Amino acid sequence: MLLREIFKDAQGIRITGNPAAVIGGITNDSRKVKKGDLFFAVIGQKEDGNKYVRSALEKGAATVVTDKPIPAELSAAFPQAAWVSVPDVIKAMSGAASAFYGHPSRRFTLIGITGTNGKTTTAYLLENIYALAGAKPGVIGTIDYRVDGKLIAKAANTTPLAHELHSLFNTMAEAGSKAVVMEVSSHALALNRADAAAFDAAVFTNLQRDHLDFHKDLESYFEAKLRLFQLLADSPKKRPIAVVNADEDKAAAILAVL
Repeated sequence: MLLREIFKDAQGIRITGNPAAVIGGITNDSRKVKKGDLFFAVIGQKEDGNKYVRSALEKGAATVVTDKPIPAELSAAFPQAAWVSVPDVIKAMSGAASAFYGHPSRRFTLIGITGTNGKTTTAYLLENIYALAGAKPGVIGTIDYRVDGKLIAKAANTTPLAHELHSLFNTMAEAGSKAVVMEVSSHALALNRADAAAFDAAVFTNLQRDHLDFHKDLESYFEAKLRLFQLLADSPKKRPIAVVNADEDKAAAILAVL
């Protein structure tokens, strides 16, 4: 796919170099870069991907996506490389990954499940319902990723990184899945991994005092969960559906965003 096609709907980006560069894959891990890849220099909790841009280019990355100034020495050393300057690398990666794989989440019914407890149980129940209906369901969750009952991979994260997520969506769509059930963790929502997923429905199970090492306080934790319903409200799908545990104090706040 051409670089300009991947970012044609993105806002606030600037491409320096060849916009017709052919992109063969997407990664944010310089160790996994292959020739022709689009490398996202993500700043994480422990590492800054900008430290590994040279390594990615040496391995054949065709384009680097960064929110930092383009290093003059690298631009000169790798004149064939293109650069994409963006306001937020992680958000850009979500949209780019969806575009690269042809927006696969628009090709089936996508249900996102969030909450402290009960996500996996709810996902299994929905998987079995869809299986009985012959929908060849896909599941993305805490234990593994599978489609039509067949294992794709063990889960490294409850909700994969954006480029891995849309690759899974594509695999499931190609396998003929008509519905995908996805556990959406608060970490993933806070880190914008699911931003470009086109949800048909969102489920909220409950909110307990958990994961506060990451979110710092209960309100921040809830705000992360609420993000799923904001994504649902903005979904390109017709007639999105929210299923909310009415016994939870936050139920009204969730429904208010729809």
